[in-house]
Amino acid sequence: YAATIDQTDGTAQAARALVGAAAGAVEQARRLIKGIEDTPVKGAVSPDVRLLMALTRRVIGERGDALVADLQGVIKANPQSLRARALLAEQYLELGMLQETIDAAGTPPAAPWLAAIAARARVLGGEVDAGIAALRDAEGKGDEGRRGDVLYWLARSLTQKPASAAEVQGIASALSPRPGYAKESHVLQALLDQLAGDFTKARITLEPLVKDQPRQSVDLDALWLLVDACAGLGDLQCVEKAGAVALDLDGDEGRLQVARAAAVLVGQAAAKAPDSVLDTFREAHRLTPFDNQLAAKVGEP
Repeated sequence: YAATIDQTDGTAQAARALVGAAAGAVEQARRLIKGIEDTPVKGAVSPDVRLLMALTRRVIGERGDALVADLQGVIKANPQSLRARALLAEQYLELGMLQETIDAAGTPPAAPWLAAIAARARVLGGEVDAGIAALRDAEGKGDEGRRGDVLYWLARSLTQKPASAAEVQGIASALSPRPGYAKESHVLQALLDQLAGDFTKARITLEPLVKDQPRQSVDLDALWLLVDACAGLGDLQCVEKAGAVALDLDGDEGRLQVARAAAVLVGQAAAKAPDSVLDTFREAHRLTPFDNQLAAKVGEP
């Protein structure tokens, strides 16, 4: 149907791009989006067009300024657009911009899914108990299509609480047979394995999940967990390989540097951590120089 729409209309071009992206024609979708940007046509800058362009960008894995600008344009024209507001909040959450996530969700959030997004941001910002309580509330009120996402976020949040492994395991088991959530279930299981110190088992679970091009936020979760598992095993080559892909998606250089250090300090990799990474540990050692193993790693008495 998208192929039959008037090609001179901006909405038609954006719709065709979204259909192509959903069908896996990523490069075709990129060309169509670029064509809309470079050759303005009727309705090319309308809120409907910008929303379709933003949806296309998310499907093909783009997470940059253009996506944010599209969504901000939609919200400026239509502040009541829950779809655009939710997409913008999700984007900020993936980028780690927690206050921006909460602001985009609204005060109070206008829908259970927006409340869940804001709740997850609060957990990541340190308001663990309040965030978990809000996630539980949103899980009971949201639509069935989003319930799996809320359960996944709830389980990830619960791992920050002691004695929560049984509940997290229960959520992972509940997600496993749920259509479209097998990957989230595996990621939760791998996270539990890592928390238990079984990095080998976690790696075995995660490696099949990251073979394809990352398209969803759970793919990024799986990548970083694989980086952590490899660091725990002291496998610097794996840390660098998986870390490079993850870094390209979210730019979290600090997390990769910590993994590199962990590969040496925890995983006992046969290598020396970069000086930029060791500086933090040297400072810690100088403040409390009582750990002989840490002293040996940083090369100071």
